[in-house]
Amino acid sequence: VPLLEQARFGWIARLSYIKVSPSLLTALVERWRPKTHTFHMSFGECTITLQDVGMLVGLLVDGEPVLSRGSANILGLAHDFLGVVPPQSEIKGHRVKLSWLATNFNDIADDINELHQLLPYARAWILRFLGGLLVLNRSSSYVSLRWLAFLGDFQTIKTYAWGAAVLGCLYRNLCTSTDYKTPSCGGFTLLLIKLLTNLIFRCYLQ
Repeated sequence: VPLLEQARFGWIARLSYIKVSPSLLTALVERWRPKTHTFHMSFGECTITLQDVGMLVGLLVDGEPVLSRGSANILGLAHDFLGVVPPQSEIKGHRVKLSWLATNFNDIADDINELHQLLPYARAWILRFLGGLLVLNRSSSYVSLRWLAFLGDFQTIKTYAWGAAVLGCLYRNLCTSTDYKTPSCGGFTLLLIKLLTNLIFRCYLQ
C-alpha cells in the first residue's frame, strides 16, 4: 500500500465494491450528446468535469499528459517492469488477460519484502485496476501492456494526469455507446454515481 500511496493510487485499495445499475447507465447514455459532451436533462445540461474526477478519486488532472508512446515492445515492458513475460495464450495484440495478472500477482509471499521485489506487484496491481476499472473498455477481461511504459518509475507515476485520462476514456465510451449497436459502456462509470447524486440534490433544492 505505501507504494500505491506514493503513486497516488492508494485510494483504490480502500474502494468498496459498487455496481452501477445497467438501467441507470442506459438512461444516462440516452441523454448523452457527443457534440457537447453533456447530458441533456429536463432542467438543462450537465456533465462530469475534471474537478469531479480530482475530488472523487484524487488523481492528478493537470500533470503530464498520458499519451501513447507508439508501438512499444510490450513483451519487453512486461519483462522489465513485471519481471515475467505472459505466455502467448494470455495475450491478445498488446493486451494481457486480467486473470493472468490476478493469478500471478494477487498474493505476495512472506519472503518478498525488498523494494525491487515489491515493485512488480505494485505495477501489476495498478495495471489491473486501470484495465478493470479506470480505463475499462467494453471487454473488461484484458488490459493493455502499453500502460507499463508509465509505471516504471514510482517517483514519476504520480506526476501524470491520470484523472484527465480517466475522464477522456469515459467521454469516449459514452460517445460510442450512443450508437444502438454498441452493447455496453466502458470507462470509469462509477463517476456517473457522482453525477446522479448531484442531480438528486439539485432536484431536491428546486
